[in-house]
Amino acid sequence: MSTMRLGGRRETFDRTWWLWAITGAVLALMFIPVVVVMLYSLNSEKSLIVLGSLSTRWYDKLFHDSAMLTSLRISVEIAVLTALLSTTFGTLLAIGWQRAWPPAANAAGGSILLRLVVPETAVAASLFLLFTQLQVVLSFWTILAGHVALAIAFVAVIVRSQLVSLNAEIESAAQDLGASRVGALWLVVIPALRPTIATAGLLAFVLSFDDFVTTYFTAGVGAQPLPLQIYSMLRFGVTPEANAAGIVMLVLTATVLTLAAAVVLLVKHRRRRREATA
Repeated sequence: MSTMRLGGRRETFDRTWWLWAITGAVLALMFIPVVVVMLYSLNSEKSLIVLGSLSTRWYDKLFHDSAMLTSLRISVEIAVLTALLSTTFGTLLAIGWQRAWPPAANAAGGSILLRLVVPETAVAASLFLLFTQLQVVLSFWTILAGHVALAIAFVAVIVRSQLVSLNAEIESAAQDLGASRVGALWLVVIPALRPTIATAGLLAFVLSFDDFVTTYFTAGVGAQPLPLQIYSMLRFGVTPEANAAGIVMLVLTATVLTLAAAVVLLVKHRRRRREATA
């Protein structure tokens, strides 16, 4: 019996080894470049060929570079404003998408989903042409407008996915108890959507903070967001300081995504506890 079991396990492994091989290759392709950049960002030597001892000299230089710090501040400001605006309007868009007259809702939903699949380069170039035709000076605010246009569709799709699963009877009960439609929406629906809205807002922050294409087409002269500042550095060659800047962006992005995942897990845990005590 044990021999048969071992044979079955060996046969199963033989059939699926290529799945493990593909998974390992994909993971290596994803993470080996990041590991290499991290190693050379901690390299005591300025050379990108010779790997010396571990040192944080390039991070120290990065955090004392006024231009880089200014770019980081601009990127964070744009990302925070993008998260706030896109979650506000994206949530309203999701509610309208869910509750509008069906033909209008289907048309709006198709437009939102189309926005997700349209290449970002085409949209960014269209924004650039729009701003230039309207004689709008490219600045901080045009970057913000472009990022909100990018993130709002993602927020609407995420919030609507949770809105569909809500029990409509709860809102009807609030209206039976005297709440208006707006009051029931504010007192019942929005609190139920808060974890999802928070997760969508964190995603919007990440989309804005890491975005290069839309930023490139909508940025003006003067101080630039961090992705453009790093790109400007790379045009003159890869330096250890550029590697350090990339790792800083990676850490900030990973931190925000970890917070988003923590929010999702917390919501699921609370929901299971309620179902267990019900």
